[in-house]
Amino acid sequence: MFLSTESSLVSTKLAALYATLHSTLVSELGEAVRNDLEAINTGYFHKLVICTVVVLVGVALEEFDSLPLGRFSRSRLNLATGVFMRLYGLLAWKKKLAKLGWILIVVGVLGEGIYEYLGGHIRRPCTGLR
Repeated sequence: MFLSTESSLVSTKLAALYATLHSTLVSELGEAVRNDLEAINTGYFHKLVICTVVVLVGVALEEFDSLPLGRFSRSRLNLATGVFMRLYGLLAWKKKLAKLGWILIVVGVLGEGIYEYLGGHIRRPCTGLR
């Protein structure tokens, strides 16, 4: 009889200890997973900001094509034909910078979309862990 009471007491204490350890372990694991997911989400957000800056630079370069040449749009006389011809060195650079701007805009917008999508998938599981 004494042994049965003692074993049931030990069994009750072990069950209480197990419940305490289990709840502590689950809460610690949940906290660790949430912290890891938030760190990944922060990384995606930083990459999203970088893509936004790339788009901004692309827009600035693309608008470079619409700047007036002003005093740089000089002409020179072609002595063989007698016709004034424009100097196209700066014009060629304007066109190349505008094309680079368009490429940066496309790459930046694609990057923004990708990182917004990935960040949204990370944010959704984090809300259930709080």
